[in-house]
Amino acid sequence: PDGAPAAPPAAVTHAGVTTAENVEIREKVTPPLQQWLRLGNEGSLSEKLNEQFVGLLLKEGHISSDAALSAFLVTSGELVVEACLKTSGPPPQGSPHLTSQNAKGGGGGKDGKDGGGGGGPGGGPLNYQVIDAYTRLLSAIVRYGFVDPTLSAATKRLQMLTRVLGAAVRLTAAEHEAYRNGFAAGFDQRPYFRIFHNLLVDLNAPDPVLDARSLLVLNAFASALHQLRPAAAPGFAFAWLELVSNRHFMPAVLNHGEREKAWNLFHVLMVDLFSMLDGYLGASPAAGNGGELSDALRTLYKGTMRTLLVLLHDYPAFLIDYHLSFCDAIPAQCIQMRNLILSAFPRSMRLPDPLTPNLKVSGGS
Repeated sequence: PDGAPAAPPAAVTHAGVTTAENVEIREKVTPPLQQWLRLGNEGSLSEKLNEQFVGLLLKEGHISSDAALSAFLVTSGELVVEACLKTSGPPPQGSPHLTSQNAKGGGGGKDGKDGGGGGGPGGGPLNYQVIDAYTRLLSAIVRYGFVDPTLSAATKRLQMLTRVLGAAVRLTAAEHEAYRNGFAAGFDQRPYFRIFHNLLVDLNAPDPVLDARSLLVLNAFASALHQLRPAAAPGFAFAWLELVSNRHFMPAVLNHGEREKAWNLFHVLMVDLFSMLDGYLGASPAAGNGGELSDALRTLYKGTMRTLLVLLHDYPAFLIDYHLSFCDAIPAQCIQMRNLILSAFPRSMRLPDPLTPNLKVSGGS
């Protein structure tokens, strides 16, 4: 059927490993995945049909246990990502490409491979139809895939969300690692970004059972992002920063009522970002980069500065509370970044106008 990924040859399997088990899982997963994609193409999906389809997956044993659920989600994710990447055209000229070659403490994997990302087989525009259908299935599984009668509806959905996000993390990390180890020709972060972004958007829809702004939901997403931090998956760095600063995530965390706990989640992610920059910018000329910034790193630096400017404007108290740990993690070369954080002041404070006649600086007024 149109839009349904065909079963790939045995040589193209998860993380570059070819086994009879991998092929068998793909053959088992492909029929229900094709059926779901067909329903999506026909425009016949509804909440009632979603619940019935997830019930069918449970009945057939595809998601009836933790192991079966993980295998189904990861394998179906591989299939839709492969189908999505096949729609790629020629890459645009001058696309930034981030690698781990200049990171502190060593670079890439075997045969000089690194964690660079952004460019897959083609690198051009992608058709995300199958990715969007896949994430609708993930959202349906979160809502209807946990049937333990001893748990509340909110607890069941939260546990299923954690498992779905864990599967998405394993899918992304394994494919990234396959490239670093020389099993794959490239790593394109865009389909994986689309999966996480769609989940953020879907779960922010009004839901009387699971509040997307609850601390437990935000913690599940923050934990997933921490596992895919740029130091661990440099090829996912651009997508990672976009997700961290996303309007469905960052404001929800920083505006949360449980300020200390919620802010600590975002503090960990910002330290992850600064630590990665330190790994690249901290390389000495002897390490081979001569102190020069690549186009990709310069783009990531600009993205970091823009995120900090948003925090400075909208959440200065957050920068004030964590300024010591931020300044400690920021590379020594990033003076402008450090000064930006140190320029934060409370909203309740009114700074004196420097053009005021007879201004007494020592008095602060």
